[in-house]
Amino acid sequence: MSSSSRVLVLALQDSECPMTELVGRVRGVGLAPVPAHDFEMALRVVGEGENPITAGLLPSDFPANQIRDGVRQLLKAGSPKLQFVAVGPALARDERRRWRKAGVKLALWEPFDDGTLRFQLNRALATGLAIPRGQQRVPTVLLATIEVGGRKKDAVVYSLSRSGAFLETPRASPAGAEVQVEIRLPSGPVESVADVVFSNVPGNLQRPNLPMGMAVRFRAPSSRASRALRSYVKERVAALEM
Repeated sequence: MSSSSRVLVLALQDSECPMTELVGRVRGVGLAPVPAHDFEMALRVVGEGENPITAGLLPSDFPANQIRDGVRQLLKAGSPKLQFVAVGPALARDERRRWRKAGVKLALWEPFDDGTLRFQLNRALATGLAIPRGQQRVPTVLLATIEVGGRKKDAVVYSLSRSGAFLETPRASPAGAEVQVEIRLPSGPVESVADVVFSNVPGNLQRPNLPMGMAVRFRAPSSRASRALRSYVKERVAALEM
């Protein structure tokens, strides 16, 4: 999931989805967009190059009665690992059902920020990666406070699960450190002691598909905090999937 990861961006004539704008946004999150100005062009480009395309953005106003055959054709022309994300105005329930039957499970309903775009593309690119329900992660723009050794620093919650979070901060603590974290959920703040399991900092081991910051695992959060986290994650999952 580096800058060499290629992402199909399909535009359709008269589409209401801003696919042209998405090309720049995909490039901005460190990936390589491959624009296709119509479906025929998309069929050509998915099979080109030594580095296969394994993620694609499809406009949500793609004709619902054509989506199943369209996905099949793209998979036949390109990599069988190709995963798609629907992008644009939210669809009605019956339309979502057609997309699910076609094999499209992920969505980016407008409006969405670049962090959510990066998160969903990382999910699409991580083909075959099964995440247990209890470990489901969702992108957020929530604010957090980290306390280490009596000192506090602010952070943005890039992603969140019931058991941990990735905290975007230029001052990440090293792996193995113990921190106190407060996350300001819409329902109210939750606090927990947490262990740093990974730090993304400048250097040879930096992961370009993640912002600067650190991944933390909550250590025995309270029952109230657990319920609040579970409720928030459940709501966000529903908004990001078909």
